[in-house]
Amino acid sequence: MFTERRSMFTQPPPRSQVHVATLCVVVIGLMALPATGIAQIHPGDIVIELIPLVDGLVSPLGVTHAGDGSGRLFIWEQTGQIRIVENGVLLPAPFLDISDHLPALSNIFDERGLLGLAFHPDYANNGRFFVRYSTPRDGDPEEPCNDPGGFIVGCHKEVLAEFHVSADPDVADPTSEIVLFEVDEPQFNHNAGAVAFGPDGYLYFTLGDGGGANDGLADVPPSHGPIGNGQNIETALGGLLRIDVDSPPEPGLPYAIPDDNPFVALPGLDEIYAYGMRNPFRFSFDDGAGGDGRLFLADVGQDLYEELNIVQLGGNYGWVIREGFHCFDPFNPGTPPDTCASTGPLGEPLLDPIVEYLHSDGGLSIIGGFVYRGTESPTLTGTYVFGDWSMDFSTPQGRLYYLVETGPGAYEIREFQIAPNNEPYGRFLKAFGEDENGEIYVCGTTALAPNGTTGVVERLQVQASVPAMAALLTAADGQEGILLTWEFANFYQVNDVRIQRWTDGGAPQDVASWSGAAAAERRSWIDQDTAPGRHYNYQLVAAGGGIELKSNEVGIERATPAAIRSKLLGAVPNPFNPSTEIRFLVASPGQVVLRILDTRGQVVRTFTWDAVPAGENSVQWDGRSDARQAVPSGVYLVRLETRQGSDFRTVTLLK
Repeated sequence: MFTERRSMFTQPPPRSQVHVATLCVVVIGLMALPATGIAQIHPGDIVIELIPLVDGLVSPLGVTHAGDGSGRLFIWEQTGQIRIVENGVLLPAPFLDISDHLPALSNIFDERGLLGLAFHPDYANNGRFFVRYSTPRDGDPEEPCNDPGGFIVGCHKEVLAEFHVSADPDVADPTSEIVLFEVDEPQFNHNAGAVAFGPDGYLYFTLGDGGGANDGLADVPPSHGPIGNGQNIETALGGLLRIDVDSPPEPGLPYAIPDDNPFVALPGLDEIYAYGMRNPFRFSFDDGAGGDGRLFLADVGQDLYEELNIVQLGGNYGWVIREGFHCFDPFNPGTPPDTCASTGPLGEPLLDPIVEYLHSDGGLSIIGGFVYRGTESPTLTGTYVFGDWSMDFSTPQGRLYYLVETGPGAYEIREFQIAPNNEPYGRFLKAFGEDENGEIYVCGTTALAPNGTTGVVERLQVQASVPAMAALLTAADGQEGILLTWEFANFYQVNDVRIQRWTDGGAPQDVASWSGAAAAERRSWIDQDTAPGRHYNYQLVAAGGGIELKSNEVGIERATPAAIRSKLLGAVPNPFNPSTEIRFLVASPGQVVLRILDTRGQVVRTFTWDAVPAGENSVQWDGRSDARQAVPSGVYLVRLETRQGSDFRTVTLLK
């Protein structure tokens, strides 16, 4: 048994000061966030459908397959059951039920339970599979997990166990359990739980830092020892572990240790593959058809940042010295220090994640997924799909993301559009899964705690029938021509923009274009090369990041001057400084909106009247924005909007 060999891990740590009042810090770390003006997650150009597979579940934490060619899917529930879906039908009896092994799960929130499942690569012949779960233990009264004021009271340990299938392929043998590994946990959370076989044939699994906040260092006395667990190479907590379950076991162990594990024959735990992690809840290998075997690991952050890593053998990923790319102070976790150590306990470098995001931008807990290697959504091939648990702890606001490699080793995060109307996911995102064909599944629930029957599993598929649009384009007729305005719908990395125009029966022709910053910033253009009485069609084409997308098409009739009834009469003086009177004609009483736009099409000032009498009217513009700031010299567009039509003219401010 692991606990016999490394008895230090079952010794009760000092008492923690975690109480109900610090629930948000214990569970997720919901603290005030610094303001940020740069979004780290951008709208993506991929529209997906979530195709229902199973509903009525409690808290599904993953989907996998046995690799036996049966086509069956195995869903594991946090409450202790492994369920089978065969030919789209959820079988009534569980494949395995170990609910009697688990602690009594909280009806408010819990991170314990049945956490991971992996089938042996040769399961079809040997019937072996492996699970990660939580089980109760007796703890010293002074341990933080027994603190009467704690959010969840009761000590537990995390277990890795092997089971075998019975003579019935749809039922496991519950008496076949072999406990391979177990470790005492000082708090209820940060249990991680993923388990998977790597391309090398070895079994990998993760453990969090033990729970609580700040890796226990801010507790009085420290609950995770003097340096925390993330940077302690003598503990299994806070690391990714790797063992060999096929070779002859080593003395005193039910498994072998791979020879190239970084601490074999050196100080440090032999099972460690990589370390310096807070709560590496999910990881996966890019080992499908065409994959390169890279190990993607999502590590849940504390107060500010979530991070995604590509893990290397022996890598130290920084916790509790760093959170994401930033320094971390366990005594002031909401404010990253300017400087911190750049090396770990052995002088090894602390490795950066490949991407990070702020809680305020992307959510509270990153949920790792898979590199897509299926066939149903070819546009996703080679793309890492992942997400976040929720933007909020009290309401289900999970989000679905994918990773874009913008250059060698450079990555950015995009958010999927969910069909049909780019709707929010609307659930707590629990996990992702993968079938034998490389298709990806999404697990979610609207219940915070592992209870109820709102758990669902859905298959993620790119919606090919509804192409993503670059921008939403509108057109308006006016005395100076046809005004086109647009807002980019889901296209972040814009490098080039073209306006195409055609008349009925004609081919689209480019009539305007911009590149670089001008393309990304521009939001309007006046087509002055038009003739009264003719019909024109327009479309915007945007390019960037290796893709090209088009906007919606708009058509508009160029009116004759007499047909323009509500209209702008001009501005006096023009050019002006410091103010000008803008005069306009309203054809019939009603609401009127007059907007001032800069040359990029950005609105700087808005005048709105609910009831304007018919006839001539005017408004004084003092050359200031809605925020009452003086605008710079230049040409501005005045746009009139009424129920009887719109009009626009340009005015010039000279200082």
